[in-house]
Amino acid sequence: FLEEQEKNKYIITVDINKFKALNNIYGYETCNNILKALGNKLTKILPTDNITCRISNDIFATIFSYEKNIETLLNKIFQI
Repeated sequence: FLEEQEKNKYIITVDINKFKALNNIYGYETCNNILKALGNKLTKILPTDNITCRISNDIFATIFSYEKNIETLLNKIFQI
């Protein structure tokens, strides 16, 4: 990916604060569904050439190239 894309490359990590507390309250199955939904939403918002993955418990990372205003995209991500 890094070799193919020539410019405007970004790496973003998303860490959900206090997610362990949600696991304790709602259980792992419910919280895993929340994480899957978040991953799906990120994939839909990001450009089609993104690589998005779950790194650990509540941390996602994505790498992509983006030609438009990155602030607009970041605002969409923060809204979800």
